Amino acid sequence: MKAFNKNIIREITKTKSRFFSIFTICAIGVGFFSGVRATGGDMKVSADKYYDSHELFDLRVLSTFGLTDDDAAEIAKIDGVDGVFTSKYTDLAMYKNESEYLTRVYSWNDNAVNKIDLRDGRFPETENECIVSFNKLRAGLAIGDKVTMEDLTKAEEFPLEHTEYTIVGTFDTPMFISLTQRGSTTIGDGSIDAFMYVTESNFTQDVYTEIYITSEELRGMQSYSAEYEQLRDEISERLEELGERRSVIRYDGVLGEALEEISDGEKELAQAKIDGEQELADAKAELEDAAQKISDGEKELEDAKIQLEDGEKKLADGEKELADAKEKLDDGWNTLWESKIELADAENILIDSKKELDEAEAELTKGESQLKDSRKQLDEGQREIDKNRAELESGRAQLEQGRAELAAGREHYEAGLAIYEQKLAELSAAEEQLKQAELLYGADNPMIIQQRAEIEAGKAALEQTKQTLDSSKQILDATEQQLTAGEAELAAN
Repeated sequence: MKAFNKNIIREITKTKSRFFSIFTICAIGVGFFSGVRATGGDMKVSADKYYDSHELFDLRVLSTFGLTDDDAAEIAKIDGVDGVFTSKYTDLAMYKNESEYLTRVYSWNDNAVNKIDLRDGRFPETENECIVSFNKLRAGLAIGDKVTMEDLTKAEEFPLEHTEYTIVGTFDTPMFISLTQRGSTTIGDGSIDAFMYVTESNFTQDVYTEIYITSEELRGMQSYSAEYEQLRDEISERLEELGERRSVIRYDGVLGEALEEISDGEKELAQAKIDGEQELADAKAELEDAAQKISDGEKELEDAKIQLEDGEKKLADGEKELADAKEKLDDGWNTLWESKIELADAENILIDSKKELDEAEAELTKGESQLKDSRKQLDEGQREIDKNRAELESGRAQLEQGRAELAAGREHYEAGLAIYEQKLAELSAAEEQLKQAELLYGADNPMIIQQRAEIEAGKAALEQTKQTLDSSKQILDATEQQLTAGEAELAAN
């Protein structure tokens, strides 16, 4: 043994540099190992103090149906729960110029829980103001910038009251202390880029998205200790049991509201159907009246056309008789002049032939009688012309009456068309409500099938009404063409 120890001492003496090098390496390794072992505990203690100083939540409750004040009240009754804080959030895309940031927007809770560190600026005071996480301001955003929010899910209702916000401050949050892992989202590439706080009044939804829970008992324990995790799991189990009961209540409430809305929609649809059928019946009656009036107007127009043709014929005959009478009158005047000439001749030869004078006088008397007869025929022709002119004016009046009845028929047609378009819009709205009901109850639900059949029947009735309207319009157009042709004939005469 002594020889062995001497040999070791001899080796160390001969190789002092190698011995001290190995000794130093071992000492440094032991020092690093001791430091790492001590650093883990120190980091946990520092993290626990940081969490406590920022009132970080111990447990968080989420629900796909949303959470209500009643849920929060029931959670507060659970043993081990000391603080309950409701919150709302939504995931949106934030745009500044051409840059896009997938952002989780939280409702501002006056820093009661999950206290944030305001790095610069101030907290939001109005609905169109916000604060954003500090790391994103270093990436191209600044206080005073206006950013635009967009819902990439294209939901029917935008989750916030505004789409444009002004940045008034920057902050750090204790909920996500990693610079790279900041949670996930269902929009975009699934990775959250930034966080934003706005006032709770900005959110359009009525229910809460999450509920934060704090426990004084858990606060007194170290965050990463086994006893902390055990007590946290016990409280979590109680929350899960409560969640099973509250989820049934919440489901029944949501389903009841949906059923009530569907019931109201069915009542409105039934009433609209009754009103629509009545209005369709009234419109059909009006259309039938209009069609009858149009038919009567066509008949009257045809009669007026016949009377007009008769009047034109009588007028032509009268003009011919008048021309004949004028010709006879001219002949009578010629005869009269000839008689006068003959009388003058007779006067010259009166001394020679009294007999010839008597004959000439008789012939003159006969010419005057013929002249009177010709004048009488002329007067009768003039009266016939006046009569035919009156009949022509009567034809024009009947055409004007037909034009008035045609205008009335068009007014009835326009009213029927307006009613048809209104009922078509109402059926479209009812069909949209039925589609939403199918999403809840399924397309094979008897009530859904019955409502679908009623809507299809309403569509068929509207289609029949549209055909009647189109037929009436064709009749109106044809009648107007006939009136126009009659007026052209009158104008030509």
